[in-house]
Amino acid sequence: MAAVKTKDRGCFRCKYLFVIQFDYHNISQSHSICATWPLSFEITAPRRGFIASMAQGRVLGRTLQGLYYLRSKRIIHCDLKPSNLVLTKDGILKIIDFGLAQKITTEHKKRKASVCTRWYRPPEIFLGYRYYGTEVDMWSAGCVIGELALGYVLMPGESDSWQPVEIADFCGPVDDLWPEVVTMPHYDLISGMMDSPHPPKIRRVFSRFSLAFQNMMQDMLTVNPLYRLDLASAINHKFFREQPQASREDLCVELKKSDYFKEKQ
Repeated sequence: MAAVKTKDRGCFRCKYLFVIQFDYHNISQSHSICATWPLSFEITAPRRGFIASMAQGRVLGRTLQGLYYLRSKRIIHCDLKPSNLVLTKDGILKIIDFGLAQKITTEHKKRKASVCTRWYRPPEIFLGYRYYGTEVDMWSAGCVIGELALGYVLMPGESDSWQPVEIADFCGPVDDLWPEVVTMPHYDLISGMMDSPHPPKIRRVFSRFSLAFQNMMQDMLTVNPLYRLDLASAINHKFFREQPQASREDLCVELKKSDYFKEKQ
């Protein structure tokens, strides 16, 4: 794993000034770069099919390793989504775009209210919670990996006001899964939208995958952030012990074959 970052101050507010690069057990020295670099492919919203389990494992594993490294540097990405994952021609996965990133401090203070792109935004943000941590990245990572596995966006809300409905339909009623939700600042505004008369979709849509993968997705997409899978547990999840990971070369072949990538100009 290698880290590349800018030395400029205020970089947490600037787009494309950070990149975290994943590789096997290799941490290089940080050095400054400019705002552009020769990235070759960008993960896009899937247009057909779904990627093989070995490729899922590598994408998920490298993404989690990157988020774990960010946490060690006290950084929350806050905008993980398919277009912020890129793949080089030699199969190295990268996380990019730190425009919404937050610095973790020892002070108990409110963070930004507007973080994460709508389809990858966790329920606590819609509920006005401002003391969040790396659990927001875990929710987003679950949305991304589920999307790559299934071939479509998991919770495609048409607006911010409709997204809580999508979350409840997919993951289950928030009130049932998170009793403390009544204390959230925006609970009275959207509580009626975060209920669903139907069984949650999450188990059904992942039923063709292994039980370990189903459990991991459910743990990553738990609506109660206090019980959401943490990064250390995710990296050591049973799924990675059961599922072999694709090589760099196989990952490139599989993802391009599945039409998940568009070449960057």
